[in-house]
Amino acid sequence: MSRSFYYVNTGHRVGLDQFRRASALIEHLQDLDITLLTNDFRIASICKQYHFQRGVGIDVIRNIPNIAVRGDKMLFDSNEANDLILKDMKDFFFPFIRFIDAMDGDDENAIYGGKDGFAIASTFEEKVEKNGSTLLFFGDDDYEEDLLKLAQASELKDVDLLLGFYFFLDYEDKLAPHFKSVKEEDEYIDAIKEASLLITSSYQAALEASLAGTAVVYMQRVDYDPNYAEILENAGITVVPMGPITAADIAMWKEQVKVAKVTNSAQKLALRVKKAFS
Repeated sequence: MSRSFYYVNTGHRVGLDQFRRASALIEHLQDLDITLLTNDFRIASICKQYHFQRGVGIDVIRNIPNIAVRGDKMLFDSNEANDLILKDMKDFFFPFIRFIDAMDGDDENAIYGGKDGFAIASTFEEKVEKNGSTLLFFGDDDYEEDLLKLAQASELKDVDLLLGFYFFLDYEDKLAPHFKSVKEEDEYIDAIKEASLLITSSYQAALEASLAGTAVVYMQRVDYDPNYAEILENAGITVVPMGPITAADIAMWKEQVKVAKVTNSAQKLALRVKKAFS
């Protein structure tokens, strides 16, 4: 009997956007026996908190065939594979369903973010009272400390900072003097839902906040997929260039940026996966 896997790329240089998307989708696939595969052993160890039944850490993508067998089923969410690896994956797994962050494409087995819809955790559908705050969430990763460089060049004394999952222990001490307050990464959901304005470079956080009724300004990071900006802008989310943020910028955004009307397609996408896996 074939088994089902969900491979997600996570880590100190890629963040958790794809894992958060996976968690939103797997929430609606509880009747399927799907094993998470990820190159972050820490995430694999806590995956049950995110709706997965089990998780296995693998050090490199080429080791996946050491766990699976030919004919197993695969959901694949990663940008790390080249064309040769993707061809091997498609020959090894059936079906092989890949997430592609693009407006459209010609792979009939792929799920395209710009065309097929977004998978967002259902908790963000629950609206809460806004606290009037401006929140900055750069992303779950910042290996090169680019956020610190941005903060040093910006005016953020009235902005709350939400730390990323992969931030190093001493990084908070470097960042804190530039912000009004600092929120720990375990406050992620509440902080995003309660904020009135979110400034972020996280693709998934931008979608989650919009669904929760929070106004969003998205800044495209140079180390992230450039398609993110196009997809989010097409969804009605405000996209601005990465660069220093002034107090005037924040005042303008709080006045002018409207909440994007984002639809959560997690259930629809889960039905598509169930049909393919049946």
